[in-house]
Amino acid sequence: MELRWLFISVVLFLFSKVTSQSFQDCSDPFPICDLRTFYFDHMHGVGDYQDHLPDIRCISKHQFKETNSKWLYFEVQKSGILTFIIESLNDEDPLDVVLFEMKEDCANLEEVSCVASAQDLIFKRNEYSDYADSIGITYNLLDEFKRGGCTNCGNNHFKFLTVEEEEKYILLVNNNHSGNGFTITFDGDCKLRK
Repeated sequence: MELRWLFISVVLFLFSKVTSQSFQDCSDPFPICDLRTFYFDHMHGVGDYQDHLPDIRCISKHQFKETNSKWLYFEVQKSGILTFIIESLNDEDPLDVVLFEMKEDCANLEEVSCVASAQDLIFKRNEYSDYADSIGITYNLLDEFKRGGCTNCGNNHFKFLTVEEEEKYILLVNNNHSGNGFTITFDGDCKLRK
């Protein structure tokens, strides 16, 4: 009888771990395996710990700090072009987005592109920069990063990504304003590993 209860306890523990994944740590990201739309309804907090991140270009000399985050991971199976568009579920919640190439693990991240579209982290004002309807990487722009609060930015999109077979990427989406979520739509002619 005790063995049966032990078995049930272990199964319940494992089930609770699987169903409670928040994907809010670099070490436990949400796996992206195909080019389609994904929906994240909330992103309260930073997960089990505050991820230590390298200096990020679009936030200038200030150290970036996670507030309400999601981490997404993908690995390239077939080379090509990759784009994605992120839309906040609340129009008044601008997002910060940083794309890293993952060399080995979360201690070895190389920034590829970023856009700081939430609070003006450069000048630490309590204002929000002009916020476009979406953020992402698209076919028709050449910018690789944009600073929060920048003038004459035009929008919150940056250059598409040319990906090579076997490359690994991790994407941080951070909401400085609230715990509301977002949708992200991946597109392009590359293929991601399942």
